[in-house]
Amino acid sequence: MSEFWDSWWKEHLDKFNGSRELDYVLNERKLEKSDFVGSGVVLVTNEDWPVLLGGYPGLRDWQYKDIMPALAFPLDSEFGHAGILLRSVNKKLFAEARVVNSEKRPLMYGFISALDYIWKEQSVILVEGGFDLIPIRRFVKNSVCLLTDNVSVRQAGVLSRYCKSVGLMLDNDMAGRNGSIASKKRLINFKMSVYDVIYGEKDPGKLMEKDPKGLQRVLVDTMGKIQWLNSFHVE
Repeated sequence: MSEFWDSWWKEHLDKFNGSRELDYVLNERKLEKSDFVGSGVVLVTNEDWPVLLGGYPGLRDWQYKDIMPALAFPLDSEFGHAGILLRSVNKKLFAEARVVNSEKRPLMYGFISALDYIWKEQSVILVEGGFDLIPIRRFVKNSVCLLTDNVSVRQAGVLSRYCKSVGLMLDNDMAGRNGSIASKKRLINFKMSVYDVIYGEKDPGKLMEKDPKGLQRVLVDTMGKIQWLNSFHVE
C-alpha cells in the first residue's frame, strides 16, 4: 500500500499545485502554497477513482464519489502509510471529512513526517483536523493530527514510545473539551506529561485565519511550558 501511495502521490502533486481547488482552499483557510509543501496532500477527482479502488481494497465503488473533488490526506500508522482521509473541496461540502481506514492500526495524519522532530523535542502537539495541522506546521514541526476529538489508547501507546510530553490543542467545543479529559487519562496511564493548550478561537485553523501571529505566540509559549514539564519528567 505504501508503494502504491508513493507512486500515485508523485503523479498527482502537480495537478493539485496548479488547481482551482488549491486556490479555493488557500482563500478559505488564509493559507499559503508553501504551507502545503511536504504536507503530502493531493487532489482527487472522479477520474482518479478507478485507480484508488485498485490501491485501497477497502473502498467500494459507490463510496465517497459524491464528495469529489476532494483533498487526499495520507494517514500513517507507526510503520508507514496506512490509509487516506478524503476532505471535500466542493463548496457545499467543504467541511465534510471521511476516513478510509485501510489497516487496523492507529491512524494519524502527519505522524511519520513529524517523527524525527517528536523524538528530538521529546514532545508532540496534537490537533483534531488536517486543516488545523497544516498551519501549525509553519511554526511547530513536532505536531500531529489525530483525526478525532480524543486520543485513543492505541494512539497513546504509539506516542509514548517516542516522547515524554503532549500538548493537547483540541477544538474549543464540548466534544473537544470532553476529548481532552479522556485523552489526559489515557496519556497519563502511559506515564506521559500533558499540557492543555489555551487559545481563544473555535479551533487552531480558525486562529490561523484570524491571527497568524497569535497562533505563533500560543505555540511558542506552549513549547516553553512543555520543555519545563519535560525537565520534571520521571520514567
